[in-house]
Amino acid sequence: MLWPMHVEIIPNVTDNNCLFLHGNLASNRWWVKTISEWQKIAREEKRNKKGLLILAEWRGCGQSSPPSSIDDLHPDNLALDHISLLEGLSLEQADLVGHSTGGLIALAALSLKPKLFRRAVLLDTVPAKGLHFPPEAIQGLEMMRQDRHVCAQMLRNAIMNFDYDSDFFVDLINDAMNCHEFVWTGIPKILTSLNIESRLSSIRHPILIVHGKKDVVIDYGSSLDLSEKLANSQIVLLEDAGHSPNLELPICFARMLDKFFSG
Repeated sequence: MLWPMHVEIIPNVTDNNCLFLHGNLASNRWWVKTISEWQKIAREEKRNKKGLLILAEWRGCGQSSPPSSIDDLHPDNLALDHISLLEGLSLEQADLVGHSTGGLIALAALSLKPKLFRRAVLLDTVPAKGLHFPPEAIQGLEMMRQDRHVCAQMLRNAIMNFDYDSDFFVDLINDAMNCHEFVWTGIPKILTSLNIESRLSSIRHPILIVHGKKDVVIDYGSSLDLSEKLANSQIVLLEDAGHSPNLELPICFARMLDKFFSG
């Protein structure tokens, strides 16, 4: 079966199927370091796990098909893409991990198809009431899209304590620069007008909200507010992390995933 997203599937790490949703201007690459550490945990414990780790890039990101319109990038539509993916794989249930805008897509998926999901981890997620982009932020994104050096600087703000001279960081810059134009221009427009807070009361899944204390992209208050509105959630503040603990603290984050999804 063909999907509009590029999909990678990794077996034998956990008993439960788990779907990973990356953030804006990103790709499956943002999960590589965490999953590598999670695989080490599984090998060290000599597990024989049957679940699948499923990485799927949104439309217009990574190697996925381009969106036909900005509307394709609405969190509900991206959530439906991923729901169709899980159903096409004949998976009865899956866990969710969402980073930044991917966390918002995860919330949309949980509200649209609750029985398909078991548990979720939301990492420095965009608020359910959306995110306001003032004119200067839109201008900054346009500069980032046109200038590789500006793009690199913005990614440094989103990823702390990282080897910025590594080939891996160069690949992250390339992934952002190669995102479809609609991703660059459409996501800010959608998030500015979006609000799905009224749907949070219907989400009863066990949810772990993780937030880096030094995050300069998403305010910790928004994660606290989200935890108060989700009936079955808990929140963890990581003192030494910024916006991307999946890249900054992959060993710590992998252990958190392993513990939470095994519970």
